[in-house]
Amino acid sequence: MAPRKIPLAEPKQRLLAEIGLLARRQARSKLQSETLKDAMFVELVPAENTVIVGVPHYWAIYYHDGRGPIRAKPGKWLVYYKNPSDDPRIKGGYPERAASIVRLTREQFLEGLERDELIVVKSVGPAAPHPFFTRGMDGFQSKVHEPARKFMSSIMADFIGPVEKDSVTIRLK
Repeated sequence: MAPRKIPLAEPKQRLLAEIGLLARRQARSKLQSETLKDAMFVELVPAENTVIVGVPHYWAIYYHDGRGPIRAKPGKWLVYYKNPSDDPRIKGGYPERAASIVRLTREQFLEGLERDELIVVKSVGPAAPHPFFTRGMDGFQSKVHEPARKFMSSIMADFIGPVEKDSVTIRLK
């Protein structure tokens, strides 16, 4: 039997997509931030046979790995809302890039102070890590075996073709 040309690209991309979705599902199960959970994406890079699972928000790395203390620049203050839902800077959602950070206007700041909605400080202590990717990947390798087995079986079936079976029926009286 002559070998067949097997179009691997499509099944391989399906396998990568399935593995990426599995990785995202695993990581999301350990993620407490709804913002990051909703933003988590799976991206296929077919030219590199790669799948990327990530979060677009610049601050996700600090959430995942934790961070050290933060101090305001000289002459500046760190300003937080006691209840984040009152913060006008994030009404359209949390910024994905640091360049998208919006400062409070003078009027918003004075109004927040008047309503006692703000926390105004010169520094804040470190934040603990939330390693959702690390924890989410526990046991991941064993879960990848089944999709990979199905992929290899489908490739082999395409390569070998249909299997012919001889059968005999015997009736005893």
